[in-house]
Amino acid sequence: MASILEESALFPNTAAARFVQFSGHVPAPFAHTGELLGAIYLIVLVAVGFYFSKEQYRDSSSYFLGNRGAGWVTLTLSLAATCIVAELFLVRSQLGALGAWDGVIFGASIVGAILILAFVIGPKLSATGVMTVPEYLGGRYGVGVQFITSGTSILILTAFRLATILLVTRMLLGDWNGTAAHAWVFLAVTVSGVLAIAGGLRVVLHTQAFQAIVLVAGSTVLLVAAISGSQVVRPATGAILQPVSPSGLLTEGEWFVLLALLLWYWCADQTNLQRMFAARSPKDIRLALLGVASIVAVLLILFFGVYTLAIGAPNEDSILHTTNLPLDDLPSALEGVFSVSILASVMALLSATFHSTGTLITIDFYKTLDPTTTERKLVLVGRLATGVVVVLTILSVPALRTLNPDNDLAALVRAQVLIAAPIAVLLLLGSLWKGLNDKGALWSLIVSGVVALSCLFILRPGGSDRLSSILPHYEWFSRHSMAVLTVILVSLVVSVFVSLATGRVSERRPTRLAANGVMSEKERGG
Repeated sequence: MASILEESALFPNTAAARFVQFSGHVPAPFAHTGELLGAIYLIVLVAVGFYFSKEQYRDSSSYFLGNRGAGWVTLTLSLAATCIVAELFLVRSQLGALGAWDGVIFGASIVGAILILAFVIGPKLSATGVMTVPEYLGGRYGVGVQFITSGTSILILTAFRLATILLVTRMLLGDWNGTAAHAWVFLAVTVSGVLAIAGGLRVVLHTQAFQAIVLVAGSTVLLVAAISGSQVVRPATGAILQPVSPSGLLTEGEWFVLLALLLWYWCADQTNLQRMFAARSPKDIRLALLGVASIVAVLLILFFGVYTLAIGAPNEDSILHTTNLPLDDLPSALEGVFSVSILASVMALLSATFHSTGTLITIDFYKTLDPTTTERKLVLVGRLATGVVVVLTILSVPALRTLNPDNDLAALVRAQVLIAAPIAVLLLLGSLWKGLNDKGALWSLIVSGVVALSCLFILRPGGSDRLSSILPHYEWFSRHSMAVLTVILVSLVVSVFVSLATGRVSERRPTRLAANGVMSEKERGG
């Protein structure tokens, strides 16, 4: 949503363009049995959070990284709650134009990005002892790079991702003006924020593990009900297999944008990499990510195999989506299961976003500007920063009523991809090429950032088409896809050219250590 929750909005010609119809069919999110299930879920969630928040946080490592003691099982469940189950249980309803081969390619792309994180990015960054991705980049390329990447990440998490999560929640939980839906959204934001503020990453990880179990249980119940021959559920599930386009395939340009978002989300996003920093060892990182990759494979078989056969797809090119699923025909118990599953996914995403934003503000700005500050003050600042983000999110909820999910959701996601692409390129290039130096990294971010903002201006709704010759539209490569490709190429060219022109860092001046003093000459690439 990046989670890859947002990615489906990139494709307006698919089922995403009609996904807004979904909210018109969804009743109040909880009714009778559903309200009871929602209350039970929240009570257990708060109990889990309270149990794991009893520890006294005396230093920043314990609060922001859970004392770096997360095992692979907890990490797997946490990642599943925010990344995998949410993607394939919820996002599939928006990314509708997926035939069988598209689904396999989509899953393979996710697995590929996960493997890059497992064997290239995650263990390497975790070994440096940093707490944030910008802190790592700052240790290698200077404080200017740290400030730019951290500020950009905070912008993405607050201005774009939180808005995306709330807009998707609006569509999934029903009419935004409905009393029940409105109350549950406020409650989800408040509870997620309180857990993130009070308990730090340790509580966030364990509550997400519980939420992953809720998601798996809920999706299993719905699947069993759908394939059991129920006279109520079976006709409803039959609506999920409908052709969206004659080919049922995404274009090459759409796949390129999807891959760019996957690389950012899995290999450079603070919400994911912060959990890698919290792992006990590189082995736990690899096991956790291999576990998540296995879940992707299993869910692909589930969705494109068992589910299709059970419902009876017209042919192998049928498209799997839930745009027109008439949930108002479901029994209240199943409706409650569906709503609780959505609520668990949304709250897992919210808590991860809140905590990661507070970490970025504290470590990359406050600690960098005041390196002599005490550990207790860092914990306090982290809680205050997270609290401010939570309060601003609560205050912004009513304003989101004015947004049109059909158009604004896609715009939010496109902005994220364009703005995030330079950071992903910098991190991946720096991991694969030791010749990248301070000036190359800094000028790459500056120039590609200007290009990204210019593309956003060009592609805004009602924007100018004066530069259509620069960003042409093809049947297979949209103007937005061309913009993303342009930003990536500019970032690569500037990084390489400036680095080669100015020489390697180790040839010009001594290595600059990270703020924690653990980054070595080898890690810096000298």
